[in-house]
This record gives sequence, structure tokens and C-alpha cells, in this order.
Amino acid sequence: MAADGSPREGGWVTSDDEGISSAEAFPDGDDAVRAVEELSAATRDPATLETLTRVRATLRVLQQRAEAAEAKSLRDPLTHLANRRAWREALHTETERCRRDGRGAVLVVIDLDDFKAYNDTFGHLAGDLLLRHVGETLMSASRTNDVVARIGGDEFAVIAVGAESSVPVGQRIREALARAGVAASIGMARIEPQGDLAEAWGTADRTMYDEKVRRHGGSRG
Repeated sequence: MAADGSPREGGWVTSDDEGISSAEAFPDGDDAVRAVEELSAATRDPATLETLTRVRATLRVLQQRAEAAEAKSLRDPLTHLANRRAWREALHTETERCRRDGRGAVLVVIDLDDFKAYNDTFGHLAGDLLLRHVGETLMSASRTNDVVARIGGDEFAVIAVGAESSVPVGQRIREALARAGVAASIGMARIEPQGDLAEAWGTADRTMYDEKVRRHGGSRG
């Protein structure tokens, strides 16, 4: 492309022509749109301007699709809660915040009781409706800055951001599930400011399973 933004004879300019990297020649997202807009402002050639206008429109569509795909990839399609990938990211983010701010958080793991038997008895559609019901119940029992996720088939998790004690968090979730008619086993652990994330996760998972065994003498699900 010439200095005025018009195409050079024989084709378009490449990154090698200007001595810039591929990343600079082909930026992503908003940078790509801005680059096209800058080229449009610099050109006086009608044909080039028309082409750049079409390119800009295409970039906008692709950007919107990419944003939608990214959002979808972080959401459980059934319950619309955070999925396991988003949960892991949030867990690491919250752990770093705890270390930085010197404040803890509470990690809660919830596993539905006898969900397999429920599915076998009432069918998978009823099972899906129950999972959605649980997701809505957990959201209603959580604060706006807490993270609520479905991390497995019938397993859910909550990060109570900035919570100092697991007792009120667990009580709030237990009472909400009981009011909703949902039987579940719950495990909790506190994420300490300088604590070990794997240890906290292991503690929450272990206490949840211990509760399930004490109450039902059975296995998960």
C-alpha cells in the first residue's frame, strides 16, 4: 500500500515491505478495527476506501462472534453458571487477591445426594430441571461478588469472596437448599491469605465427601 493508503501495483503491501512484524501488520480485536479506521482516514482512493469499509464491517462481526464464543466457553450451557474452566480461573484470581490484600475467602463444594437415582427414576429432563433449580438457588443464596459454578455433573462450587468465616456461608447455603427441597452434601474450607490453594480445595472436597458418607453411607451422586 502506498503512503496515501492506496494499493500498490501488483498487490497489497506485506509486513516485510514496511519492516514490521506480523503481529503489528495483523492486530487483533479493537486494534485491528482502529488500524483499518486509520487507513480509511488516510486514503483518498474511493475503491480502497470501499474495500476498507467492508473489511471494517467484517472485523466487527468477527469480533462480536469471538466475544460471544468466549463468553459461552466460560458458562455452563444448562445452568448458565460459571463452568469448570471459569471456576479454575476465578479460584486462582481470588487466591492472588487474598495474598495481595491479606484477606481470606471461603470455598464451598456442593454435591447433590442420590442424583443418579433421581435421574433413573424421573428421567434426564427432570434431572436437568433439578440442576437448573439448584443453580438458581445457589445464586440467590450468594452475594453479587461471589462466584457460583457448576464444576461437574451434579457438583457445584461457590467462592465466598472476602468471607472471614465458613460458618455463616455454609449456613446460608444449607438453608437455601433446604427451602428449595434439595438434598446435598456440603464441604467447606477457608482460603487463607498465604495458604495453599490445593490444600484448601482438598479440604473442602474431603469434608463434603465425609458428610455424604456420614449422612447416607454412600458414594457421590
